[in-house]
Amino acid sequence: MYQVECTRRKPVLSILNIIVVMLLMSLLTIPNAKADNEQITKESTNDSTQVTEEDDLVDEDNIIDRTHRAIAEGANNAAQRIDGIFAKDFNKRKKNKSHFIVETKQVFEESGDKNLEYRIILRIDLPNTSERLKLFFNSDSADEDNLEEQVLPSQNDYGDSIDDASFGLQWDSNPDKKWKSSAKLGITAGFDPYIKYQIKRKFRLSENWYSIPNQEFWYYQEDKAGEASSIKFIRPISNTLEFYTNSKAQYEERKDFFELIQSLNFTQILSPKSSITYHAGIIGRTKPNFQTTNYYITTNYTRKIYRHWLYLSIYPEIRFPREEDFDEQAAISFILKTVF
Repeated sequence: MYQVECTRRKPVLSILNIIVVMLLMSLLTIPNAKADNEQITKESTNDSTQVTEEDDLVDEDNIIDRTHRAIAEGANNAAQRIDGIFAKDFNKRKKNKSHFIVETKQVFEESGDKNLEYRIILRIDLPNTSERLKLFFNSDSADEDNLEEQVLPSQNDYGDSIDDASFGLQWDSNPDKKWKSSAKLGITAGFDPYIKYQIKRKFRLSENWYSIPNQEFWYYQEDKAGEASSIKFIRPISNTLEFYTNSKAQYEERKDFFELIQSLNFTQILSPKSSITYHAGIIGRTKPNFQTTNYYITTNYTRKIYRHWLYLSIYPEIRFPREEDFDEQAAISFILKTVF
């Protein structure tokens, strides 16, 4: 991603355009919020695929569906063959959750910059290798992303996803326990070995509130150690509307400072095919001194546009970065996601 420095401040029209988009998207919440919609997931995330994953009731089977099914089945069969090599007792009835995603992102900046990127996210599941000890292959990792890149799509440079690929062993704790933990021992495509550990738990605080603390530690031979601590406080308002706060601190030894974020969020399921999330947050850091680096307001509207495997997400955003003297910077991102 590249940026152009502008000596003249852009007119406010572009900011107003972003606000208009947000307002129009919010109007989508007025019609038809059916009471029988599925309840919003208890562990809210910023994942853009919160919409209901049920297939459209379409009888026609066209060339698009046949092509997609052939690719998806080919990938799944390849994962099952790998699973069969390592598994002692192979059971084909065990559901294999292997999949890959092709994402295309188009970003339009207030400065006039346009950026088109794509990436492939590949996850191979090997359920027969062990109930709790598994082999994994993952082509996408968020460890290298700073907090701004994690919450603002316009600032997240996809880069070369091959460099982010990793594989190794993963151990998962007993799913019946209250504390959920996992440990990974792996190596990246750039031959950088690493170890990672995560633990989290859901606490019910009252009849209407609950929290999810999450702790992660990792160590890479080249990039050294890091950790991320976060906690969410979640309050379901109805079957289709939820409010949550997210507080997170992330430290990386190679940077030698903490990044901090605090956000307020509303998520609403509009229909079985669409959802919308509103975000407002503050980003900061502890070096060279404790300071705020960015304010942001953004909206994420996601719609399933074909069957259960093609999604379109729209992210209008307004941010106020310190490096621009907190002048408003507008952008809008379009992400097309195809799941195989």
